[in-house]
Amino acid sequence: MRRKRERKVRKVDERLYLDEKIELEKEYDELRRASRPSATKYMHLHYKPYKRAKYILDITKGNLEETVNNIANWITIPQINLEKVLDYIHNEIGKIDVPGYSWAIVKNGLLVEAGGNGWARGPSDSNPRIMDENTKMVSGSMAKSICAVAIMQLVEKNKINLNDKFYPLVDKFYNANASAKVKQLTIRNLLEHSTGFVHKAISDMSNLDWLNNYIVEQLESSPDSPNGSSYANANYILLARVVESVSNKNYIDYVQDNIVKVLNNYAPTTILTNKEENNPCLYYESDEYSSSGNIGDIPSDWQGATGWYASAIDWAKFLAVFRYNKLVSKETKEQMIEYRQNYEKGSFGFWKFGDNKPFGTYYHGGAQNSKNCKGGFYGKMISFPNNIDIVLLTNRKMWKAEEGKRLSIILREAYLAGFGITNDGSIITDL
Repeated sequence: MRRKRERKVRKVDERLYLDEKIELEKEYDELRRASRPSATKYMHLHYKPYKRAKYILDITKGNLEETVNNIANWITIPQINLEKVLDYIHNEIGKIDVPGYSWAIVKNGLLVEAGGNGWARGPSDSNPRIMDENTKMVSGSMAKSICAVAIMQLVEKNKINLNDKFYPLVDKFYNANASAKVKQLTIRNLLEHSTGFVHKAISDMSNLDWLNNYIVEQLESSPDSPNGSSYANANYILLARVVESVSNKNYIDYVQDNIVKVLNNYAPTTILTNKEENNPCLYYESDEYSSSGNIGDIPSDWQGATGWYASAIDWAKFLAVFRYNKLVSKETKEQMIEYRQNYEKGSFGFWKFGDNKPFGTYYHGGAQNSKNCKGGFYGKMISFPNNIDIVLLTNRKMWKAEEGKRLSIILREAYLAGFGITNDGSIITDL
């Protein structure tokens, strides 16, 4: 018998943002008159149960002029109605059997909306708890964006070149007789998924023998580099090995030192970890809660392609800091997200919408099966025009198209709803 859905819904604060903006402008005007960059105040409001936080993230912390300009931009760009964005998300997710989901929205580097609905651990599981904006879930292939940033940091430091052959950098990790074709493949081929390697989904991440066999199988194959993108987890598993080889660090340590620490310079309390927390979020096939599963700790061998326990807020911070060129330079970022017509849709660690208006600019998603059941994780992060970044995470495996819209479509249409228009350009009169 199907359990009645139990869901605690967080009420969206209906107040307008105008008073908040005026208050924020006044505070920064006072700082500007003081002419002391060290006086820059970091907006740091804490979440209260079932309440919306005004600000947590200001990625321009420490630079007074940039911060003031950031706030000025907030006032002048077209104003998106975040209540309509969230109404649309809640309405569409509500049509699908999703146990729990969390979201975070960043505008001009400021975290302006975040929350969660439903269950992180269902009512029939031990220690049930609701989903909120700080619930950490596995991230699946969203981890590939982190790996791409790590590679491009090494490129910027002239440690590697995109046209370098990748195999000499990773051969020490594998007992493989690499084929002649594989030895000609470059770091660029790995980044944009143009190696021709075969994609295999990941189920049990504790099975490192399976992983090793999968990679050796690809290295010993004779792939034809495709006329387009050929998505494969092997590409980013190997890129993480490149990072280890060049940096002489374990991949997880490199990311903590060169990406997470940078995030925490601008967005304190950002946490990316491969360790599953106690009483973790569980994953389901639907919202009936008849069976649940977890993921467990994620070995570093997988981290380039999948992994990282993180919350919606953590991923929103990553998008914001990446947008404002704090992880790599503006030129490198533009190179990473460039749309390449001769490939299916691949950029470096992100996907790019070919006609990026009005839908979005760059994005990545993730899906991951759990252990012990047919459940899993499904999430998406998208960077939109007008300096908007949105993250949406769920603890249900990817659903079939006939069950409901995919997350990328929901988020793209929610963004448009925020400006009062539909996907076909008509005016929204009632959500």
